[in-house]
Amino acid sequence: MPKIVRDGQELTWTCHICGQERPDDKISVEKHRVRMPGTNMRVEENVRYCNDKAECANAAPTFSHLTAVVPVTATRRTQTPGVSVPKTEAQR
Repeated sequence: MPKIVRDGQELTWTCHICGQERPDDKISVEKHRVRMPGTNMRVEENVRYCNDKAECANAAPTFSHLTAVVPVTATRRTQTPGVSVPKTEAQR
């Protein structure tokens, strides 16, 4: 995969799990649909994680930027070969 370059700099992202800044090809996104408590309002949040670190990939399905939310589903945009990701309650 070619490196993505913007303004002469390689594109990087910060992992929401470990906080490290990583190259574009080392970051994947977990998308969560969550229900706000006491309402029927559902929102989506994106969680960036290191796709080459098992600890980040394993934490991504349950990580949330929001507090006091009820997970509806979690979907993974990319699957990392060789990294085991536990299923969420909604996926079981």
